[in-house]
Amino acid sequence: MSHDLFSMQRRTWDRWQSRDENPDSTPWSLAESERAERLASALLDLNPRLKRFAFDYAEIADFEGIGEDEARNRYRYIELDHAHGDNAITIQIDRDHAWLTIPYWYSGLSARATFLEAFAYLRLIERQEGWVSVDPYHGVIDLDHDLEAVVGVYEGYSAIADRIRHREQGTTDQLQD
Repeated sequence: MSHDLFSMQRRTWDRWQSRDENPDSTPWSLAESERAERLASALLDLNPRLKRFAFDYAEIADFEGIGEDEARNRYRYIELDHAHGDNAITIQIDRDHAWLTIPYWYSGLSARATFLEAFAYLRLIERQEGWVSVDPYHGVIDLDHDLEAVVGVYEGYSAIADRIRHREQGTTDQLQD
């Protein structure tokens, strides 16, 4: 389970809100590929500890029963993963949006620090691409004013996720409601 933040063109957010979420399966244009590469490069410059994930398209194709070209098309996005021991933020850069995921295991100051880092990534994306940042629980977020509200919602869901984990482990008797 994770908390998701997005950065995207305003029209993409409007389309998502209308539930027109069918992924575009057409091949990326050269301009889209170059834009995604520039954005990945800028994020790696901001945090050189991020690591680019290398997809094994042959293995994906075999697992999904599709051709390797189709696997390359479906998994065209760029994924940047955190280094071991860093804040667990994963960034996916797609043709018309970027997606940040943060697992529900932080609280207090560590939650705030993790979201400060995530907001730095979103700020760079907004500045470079002219996109808006979105938290599905808030809609469009103002990176200069909405940190505490976003962290507050995150911590609420993190507490729920913690209860679920304890329940699954049979330790609910140690939790207080």
